[in-house]
Amino acid sequence: MKTLTLDEYAALPELDDSYLIDRFIPAQGRILLIGPPKKGKSFLALQYGLAVAKGEDFIHRHSTPGKVLYLQYDTPHALWLDRIKKLKSANVMFHDNFVMLDPRHPHYQSQIDIRKNEADRLYLMEIVDTVKPQLVIIDTLRKIFSGDENSSDVCAEVFNHINEIFKKQAVVYVHHTHKLSPPPGQKIQHKIAPVDAARGSSFISGEVDAIHLLYGKHLSIESRFDEEAEYTVERDPITKLWTFPDGARLSKMEENVRRAYLAQSWPSWQAFREYAVHQIIDVPDFIMQRLEVEFSTVDTDSESQREVTQESLDYPVDTSLT
Repeated sequence: MKTLTLDEYAALPELDDSYLIDRFIPAQGRILLIGPPKKGKSFLALQYGLAVAKGEDFIHRHSTPGKVLYLQYDTPHALWLDRIKKLKSANVMFHDNFVMLDPRHPHYQSQIDIRKNEADRLYLMEIVDTVKPQLVIIDTLRKIFSGDENSSDVCAEVFNHINEIFKKQAVVYVHHTHKLSPPPGQKIQHKIAPVDAARGSSFISGEVDAIHLLYGKHLSIESRFDEEAEYTVERDPITKLWTFPDGARLSKMEENVRRAYLAQSWPSWQAFREYAVHQIIDVPDFIMQRLEVEFSTVDTDSESQREVTQESLDYPVDTSLT
């Protein structure tokens, strides 16, 4: 068996690090979207899917357009149909890349158990082979298997089947939290760590690449591929979809970082990054990485770059970000 020094390991070619939503949903990644019952998780999952289907930015993160398969096993068909009709009547824009199974089809199954029934696993494999989605949303995780969700052995078996079925897809699992209300006489917990909030075995949290916790007026993110983040969320009273006031702030922040970079010459991107970390407030890592890619294609010694830099010096760099 060959061994590598850390220098040799660092020199290895990079693996595929593409994303369906930048630093949010990796291609072939696994995301656990959790929240209390009946608090809007399905609407948020639908928004994830529409962002990918349309290739639209999501909370200022760029998206790559792709086919999305939404597997709805939690909400009764009549209620889900009513939701979709109301979204359409409210002029929410859909896209043909976003698909669901036709409940009128003779082979349609409203209930499945991938743990006990091989036929159900083959059913999903056939669907994946036909649809060829880049993203699959399972709503909810608990409704596709039987057994004790608190058992690590049961969960390991379930996720082995899931990984076999969805080999080439990113998967978002919609799942419930355990009871988050405090005992009588105790104050509401102000901040809840997503990794501690998921219901069932800790195996579930350990098996995914990121956990998204929708709780109260916040969407909190814990991830293996990006820094922790928390976004303010608000519910649209008509569509019941979620809005993200932080989007405008992030857009302004990115523009300020771009201006700061172009306002003078830097010996390297790393030198600028160190400056930005210390001088510009709380710049998310995904913005810095995106700009690094953007500026890596710019020749800093070129005449066009000097012109842009001179133009940028005509106004002060705004680092307030508020």
